[in-house]
Amino acid sequence: MTDLPPSTSEEIAQAAGLKERYVREWLAAMVVGRIIDHDPATGHYYLPSEHAAALTRAAGADNMARLALVVPSLASVQEDIIAAFFQGAFPIHPIRAS
Repeated sequence: MTDLPPSTSEEIAQAAGLKERYVREWLAAMVVGRIIDHDPATGHYYLPSEHAAALTRAAGADNMARLALVVPSLASVQEDIIAAFFQGAFPIHPIRAS
C-alpha cells in the first residue's frame, strides 16, 4: 500500500492480484485496529506514512510486523507452559527456528 495513492478495496486488490472480498474484509480489520486509515466519503484506504515507517520491509530492523513471526512459536508451547504452572516444572524445548 505504500506505493499506492489512497485507493478503494477494489483498486488495492487489483494492484496486489488478490480477491477483492478478502482484501475488503482485511482492510476493515486494519481500520478497526487503527493500522490504516479510511475515508468513508471516497471509500479510499491508505497507510499513513508514520505507520508505513514501522510496518514495511523498508523499516529494516525497526519493522514491527516481524514480531508477528514470534506468535506461532509462543503458541506451540502454550499448553506446556500452562501445565508447568500446575505441575511446577517447565519442560525443556529445543529452540525452534522458523
